[in-house]
Amino acid sequence: MDKNTSQPHPGLLNRLIALLHHLEEGVVILLLLSMVLLTCTQVALRAFFSSGIDWADSLLRHMVLWSGLLGGAVATRQAKHINIDIASRLLPVRWLRWLRVILNLFSSLVCGGLTWAGILFVKNEMAFGGEATLLGVSHWQLSLVFPVIFAIISLRFLIISCRVALGLPPPSAPFKPGVEP
Repeated sequence: MDKNTSQPHPGLLNRLIALLHHLEEGVVILLLLSMVLLTCTQVALRAFFSSGIDWADSLLRHMVLWSGLLGGAVATRQAKHINIDIASRLLPVRWLRWLRVILNLFSSLVCGGLTWAGILFVKNEMAFGGEATLLGVSHWQLSLVFPVIFAIISLRFLIISCRVALGLPPPSAPFKPGVEP
């Protein structure tokens, strides 16, 4: 820790985490851009040439799924996910920190359950999904997005819960001395 500030020096781990965050956001942007371009190409091919790319619709469905789930992971990291916040208006301020801890732990458990369900889904796809492929990639491989993303979201809720319990700001929040998260 620097004597003049309350923040730790940015180390290798902080730089690696920042790089992963930029990579995550870059993948979402690339997915969205690719979806727009592929959709426009499909529309143009169908309108002007009465044809299209055979595999494009299936790929677009998977890309919508990936971008939605990855966007959910980014939203969780930035604490911009959907939540219902009526309790903070009804409960005394002194209980809010612990309410946030409990709610984030509960969210982590729910996403952990969804991770397990995703693993079972992928196992079933491997066993019973058939040999259908999209550009040489099996559908079970494309479905790996479910357990991976839900595990990331579960871990993020757990980290947020621990940080709130310790009185630290959430990982993506700017540090403001004297301000309770």
